[in-house]
This record gives sequence, structure tokens and C-alpha cells, in this order.
Amino acid sequence: MTRQAGQATIELVVGATLLAALALGGVDVLRVLRAHDAAERAAGRAAVLVAERRPIPDSLRRGVQLRVHGGAVRAAVRTCVLTAQIGCFDVGAVVHVP
Repeated sequence: MTRQAGQATIELVVGATLLAALALGGVDVLRVLRAHDAAERAAGRAAVLVAERRPIPDSLRRGVQLRVHGGAVRAAVRTCVLTAQIGCFDVGAVVHVP
């Protein structure tokens, strides 16, 4: 194997590793964005129900922590980030009751 072929192989391996790391990081970003969207939607739906003085159904609470306090609905969705060794955490949203 020539020196140039060895260099090309090393560059290919390093490039593929970086590309895989970026792809996994992108998946984590999408996980966090999806959790944030779910929290915003749940908080918005719950705020409408609270404004109409209707009970919040259990189906809306599934996978979401909802708290109503002081004219605001707070929703939190648990998500995990794998690549940055951050672990699991809650992503939240707050919607004020109209």
C-alpha cells in the first residue's frame, strides 16, 4: 500500500466517524424539538380546557406532566439525549390561560 493510499484510508475513516457523530447529534436535536412541540401542544390544549372550565382528560396527561397554577398551564415532557452524555431531562412549555 502506498503512502497516499494509507492517507486516503485514514481520511475516509475519520470522515465517516465525524459524519456518524453529526447524524447521531442531529437525531438528539430532533428528539428535543419533538418533546418541546409535544409540551407546547399539551399546554395549549390544557389551557383551552381550563378556560372553558372543563376537566383535563387522562389521555392528554399521558406522557406529559401538566400543572395549572396562577392562570398558566405548565407542561413538561421527558426526553433523553444520548450522544452528549447529558442523559434524560424535562422539556417544558408554559401557556397562559385566555
